[in-house]
Amino acid sequence: MGLLPLFTSMLLFSWTTLNAALKITKVDLSIEPSAAVYRDTNVALRCKAEVLTFGTEALNRVYTIYKGDSVIYNKTTSSSEDLLYHLPQARVSNNGKYKCKISIMGEEKASEAATLTVEGMSTPILRFNKANITEGESVTATCLALGETGSLLFSFYDNSKEVENARVTSNELTFVPKGVGNHIIHCSYLVFVMPNSFKSQTSNTVTLTVEELSIEPVLKISPQDNVYEGDTVNITCSVSNVTKDYQAGELLLSQDTELLKSGKTSIHVNWTAHARTPMLTIKCRLYLRDVVKVVNKTISVSELFSVPTLKISALEVFQEDEISLTCRIAAKGIKKKSKVLTIHPKVPVSTPKIWVSGSAILGRKVEIFCLSDTGTPPITYTLWKANKQNQIAIVHEFNKAANFTIVINEPGRLNHYLCKASNGNRTPEQSDKLQTAVIEPMTEAYLMVVPDVDDISEGHTVILICSFLGTPPVTVRWLRDSDDLNPLKTTTTNINTTSYEFVVNKEHTDNYYCQAENRANSVESNKINLVVGMAMWKKLLIPGTIILVVSSLVMVGFILFTRSRRGKRERAAELSVKPASPKSDDSLTVTLTHDTEVYNAATDAASFCDDKEGRVTNGTRGSVASLPADISNRSSYSIPATV
Repeated sequence: MGLLPLFTSMLLFSWTTLNAALKITKVDLSIEPSAAVYRDTNVALRCKAEVLTFGTEALNRVYTIYKGDSVIYNKTTSSSEDLLYHLPQARVSNNGKYKCKISIMGEEKASEAATLTVEGMSTPILRFNKANITEGESVTATCLALGETGSLLFSFYDNSKEVENARVTSNELTFVPKGVGNHIIHCSYLVFVMPNSFKSQTSNTVTLTVEELSIEPVLKISPQDNVYEGDTVNITCSVSNVTKDYQAGELLLSQDTELLKSGKTSIHVNWTAHARTPMLTIKCRLYLRDVVKVVNKTISVSELFSVPTLKISALEVFQEDEISLTCRIAAKGIKKKSKVLTIHPKVPVSTPKIWVSGSAILGRKVEIFCLSDTGTPPITYTLWKANKQNQIAIVHEFNKAANFTIVINEPGRLNHYLCKASNGNRTPEQSDKLQTAVIEPMTEAYLMVVPDVDDISEGHTVILICSFLGTPPVTVRWLRDSDDLNPLKTTTTNINTTSYEFVVNKEHTDNYYCQAENRANSVESNKINLVVGMAMWKKLLIPGTIILVVSSLVMVGFILFTRSRRGKRERAAELSVKPASPKSDDSLTVTLTHDTEVYNAATDAASFCDDKEGRVTNGTRGSVASLPADISNRSSYSIPATV
């Protein structure tokens, strides 16, 4: 392993060990001197944390102070002393809920919220840049909230009525007082500490004097009496008391809603009188800054002759019918027009068309439209159901269909509906019957699986069958819980059942369901838990493998055991003694040892020497034959032999 990976591993191990030996057990936030204080009190937020650590090494602590959901202070320190956050000279804007959070090496904990309430607000002071003004002149008011902080909204009041558009975030307002005389002005302010607001006391009052403008509009009319239509009337609109420093305003001369002329200091009009109404009102308006002064006079204009009347001989005129029009006119320099009468030959209605907007769904409302392509409005449309009048609609516009709303309560078709159209005394035109099929909403869906869910193994072919009720075409989606956003398959059918076939493996274990949708709505079926079992060849392979392994172990054991016995016989044969020149009276003793039972040399040796080669005879040098395997299991034995 290289030095860098080793060093990284040691650091990671050390960090994990330290982190495991670190626990923040408690975090408290207290408000000093108390949670409810008066304005100008020095407040401190004390954050105290209890931390269990391993060892004496100082750890970096990250303190975070919250007001509501906003972070207002952060500090990183290795000291275990309490954190103090100071609020010098507390204000109402400091009101709210505070919270402290501490974080050490990924371990963090927050305190409970503590609420600070500060009472007392400074009394606002109102000041003006002027004490006396003339009508229409603006004045600037300043509302001082000494020492207050936070989000402030100022309001100004004129004679206890709030000045229009006077709620401002700035403490200064420029406005034009309305009306002459004395105005008693005061102000106040709000401090917003979301979601609450705190209102101050009322400020001092200031008296503002508004003097009336010395200039006035003047209106002159000549003649003003015995005026007949067609007469010329001289009208003058001017301004009185105009001085050198007069800032030109604007003059407007009007008769009712008709503007006759406009100007600066004087207007003159030669106006021809018309007897539109018994009394005519002439107005002269003066606009100067934000001041409006109005003077008006009325004159009576006598009618010279009446308004002509245009008549038509028939109430209703159809195409190819005769039209008779009459018109009256008069003279003496006065021309009068009758009201404009537009005559359009009335066009009879054509055979109406009937149709449905959107889809006709059982149990829901549907809009039926009826329209004649031609026909002069108003046209009366009538909806009929099975020879019974159902609804009536009158349409006053060209090429606009009548709209009928019904509720579909029967399946099948809407062929018992038709409409009729009429715009006069003629026989109404009748539409064809409505040929729209009613869509039955999807009511239920049922899912089944073939074969049975208990007999499904890897490699099997599974068929999911989805049955449903509703008007086709129906779109069917096959879904599973683990991926319900991506259908396994989507198909559209005109019958009430469809299927999905696939070959399963272990990954197909899941909950399956189908979703059926037509033009009305969609429904989901029951869910089937499909558990895919192990394939049969795998089930047979496991015991076969076990038997093969056991057999192999037995065979290996037998081979090892056989080889062990043969080896021991060969080692015993190597122990045969062959001296170079032994004496005839020397005896040979062979001793073998093993860590098993004691061998009976007297009995077993004789039996052994009788049955094996290399028997010992007098005067003949013999050899000790190979020992049988079972002798190797004896603890010790002796064979006396005479050579």
